[in-house]
Amino acid sequence: MRGLLPPVSFAAVALGCAAGAWLVSGDGSAVRWLAVGAAVAAVGAAALMRLRDRMTALQVTEATGARARAEREHEEKVAELKSDLEEARRVRGELEKRLGSRHGDLARLRTDHAALLARYANAESERAAALEGRRQLAIEAASPVKQLPPAGSQSQLPPPSLSSYLRASHALDNLAGNAARQGHGQTHGQAPSGDAAGFSYFSRPPQRTPSRELPPPASGRRAGGGHRSGPDEPGDAGTDLADVVGPEVLAEAEADDGAGAEAGSGAVPASSEADDPDDDPHGPVGRVIDLEQAS
Repeated sequence: MRGLLPPVSFAAVALGCAAGAWLVSGDGSAVRWLAVGAAVAAVGAAALMRLRDRMTALQVTEATGARARAEREHEEKVAELKSDLEEARRVRGELEKRLGSRHGDLARLRTDHAALLARYANAESERAAALEGRRQLAIEAASPVKQLPPAGSQSQLPPPSLSSYLRASHALDNLAGNAARQGHGQTHGQAPSGDAAGFSYFSRPPQRTPSRELPPPASGRRAGGGHRSGPDEPGDAGTDLADVVGPEVLAEAEADDGAGAEAGSGAVPASSEADDPDDDPHGPVGRVIDLEQAS
């Protein structure tokens, strides 16, 4: 209403002046004042129209400027958004590279984890094997220890018998006298016999087959009437022989010897054969060897 009221007012004044001049025809002054009023209304309307035109031009100019500014701002915003888009793309590329490197690190970590799991499984298996070995050792330690077979069982020598123990006793009885005779013979320039010269305590005794069995010793020899010299008394020979072969074996041998002495009287005395080293095919050295075999 405020924009339409001034033009409508000027138009109403001009139309009223024209209608009054048309109605008042006889009075000239009234007609002239009505014409002046119509002219003033026309000038006011023209001035108002000019003012409105200028105001409209200013508004159009301001609107154009605002539009230009809006366009510039829009272009600036578009440029900023494009730069932001480029920056975002660059950051995205960097992030993708970092993500790829992280994926590689994750794959390496998984590989290391698998290797560690394999090493752990291997260590656990070794630990289980060690525990099993320790358990087996504990079981073996708790079980009774098996005795080793005697050293003579590995060789081809026959097992020691009663005659071997008796011959060993005779060799011990004759050891001192035979050594004295051998020393006397070497003093006068006599060479030792082949058995004594080739004897070595570190060599195995030769396998031999006796030509005849050793006769059972006499009762005086069993009672301790030997020729062994030393701090021991003659009566201790039976005790020494019992320590070597055992009292039960010695008693059984004495019973067998008593029965053999009653059955045949043509047996060769054992004392003469034991005293004379020449009767024995191997001499005192063979007796010592028999003693080592029997032991």
